[in-house]
Order: sequence, then C-alpha cells, then structure tokens
Amino acid sequence: MITITLTNAGRKFNNDWIFNHINQTFEQGKAYGIIGNNGSGKSTLLQVLTSQLLLSQGECLFTQHNQVCNANAWHSYYSFASPYLQLFEEYSVTELLQFHATIKPFYSGLTTDVIIDKLNLKKQQHKAIRYYSSGMKQRVKLALALYSNMPVLLLDEPTSNLDAQNTAWFQEQLQHYATNRLVVVASNSVPSELFMCEQIININDYKK
Repeated sequence: MITITLTNAGRKFNNDWIFNHINQTFEQGKAYGIIGNNGSGKSTLLQVLTSQLLLSQGECLFTQHNQVCNANAWHSYYSFASPYLQLFEEYSVTELLQFHATIKPFYSGLTTDVIIDKLNLKKQQHKAIRYYSSGMKQRVKLALALYSNMPVLLLDEPTSNLDAQNTAWFQEQLQHYATNRLVVVASNSVPSELFMCEQIININDYKK
C-alpha cells in the first residue's frame, strides 16, 4: 500500500502563496481530483506529488507499507501525463514505446504492437511524432502513463486536445488501468476527467 501525505503543505512563488496549509492523505486504490482555474496551482501541486518540486512549508511524505520512501527514488513509483510534458518528437511512436519500456515497464501483455493498435496509430507508427496532431500526441502521452505498471498515476488535464471520441477512449482506458492504483487527476472541473474521483480537492480553498 502506497500513500502520499501532505502535512501543512505550502508552496509560494516570490512572496505569493500558490497554496498553503494543505493536509491531505492520498491512498492507493482510490482516485482524487484537484480542481481550480487555469493558473490556480493545480499543476504545481501535482509536481510536488512527483517530488519534482519542493514545498516552501510543511511536508510531503511518500510511504510504502508504512515505510518511508526516498523522495529521490520516487520516480520509480509513478507515471505521469500532462499537456506540457514534452515527447521525444524525433522518435516514431514505435521507438518511443520501446525506449519507455526500458525505464517504466508496461503491464503484462501490452507489447508495442498492442499499444499501437490501442492508439489506432498503425498507419503512423513509423512517422516521427513531430508530425502528429496535438490530439495524437496527447493520446501517446496518456498511453505512456496509463499503460506503465506503476502503482501511482498522476494526470494533468488529461482530455486536453482530445475530441469526444478520444475522450471516451481515455475514460475506458482509465477505468481498466486504474485498478488498485493511487490516481490523482488535476482538472478545470471537467466531468469527463473527474468521473472516477472519490474525493475532490479545490486548490482555491488553500490560498490564504
């Protein structure tokens, strides 16, 4: 069982608090939503949960089976997708999936060919990702996160650049691959992104 515990957590930029006094425990097997307007600090909080950003105040504790995890090794526990996350665009999707699997293995049975079929990118599998549409790139980003066999799944505005058909694809894949994972979704209160979340955290409640 993995947990992430925020105690009196705060992060500021210059002299302005982005958020402050957050006390929250995230538990494996549950899904949580973080909501707020653009620029409210949702992405900043997600980066704290990845250990990429340090808090200005308070503590972020990562534990597995009640044992504290080293924050420097936390990257081996989570997968992450965000619209601002950059892909290696000189790679083809085949090359990217093969490279990614050496760092964060996919679930059993999810070979490169199977994932490409799931993404409906068979015809584009040898094309450099730089030539993909924004929607195609977003599906690839989501696939890397959803299909990685990691106990923690962090998603930042996952349906950005997706049309209705691909939003439905995302929801189907999340339902299937969120089982027994700790899931956190940052969203501008978009129902199609928050449909599985059992608890919603409004970042605007932590501005003082």
